[in-house]
Amino acid sequence: MLLIGVVCVFFAHTYFILPTCAFFTLLKFSIPSSFNL
Repeated sequence: MLLIGVVCVFFAHTYFILPTCAFFTLLKFSIPSSFNL
């Protein structure tokens, strides 16, 4: 039961962190391109 909770928390953090990293990566690439324009 504890292992299932750990796995659920792990996947919850993974699916929360991945979109956040993708968002900041797009933000990091979009800001210099907007300054170049």
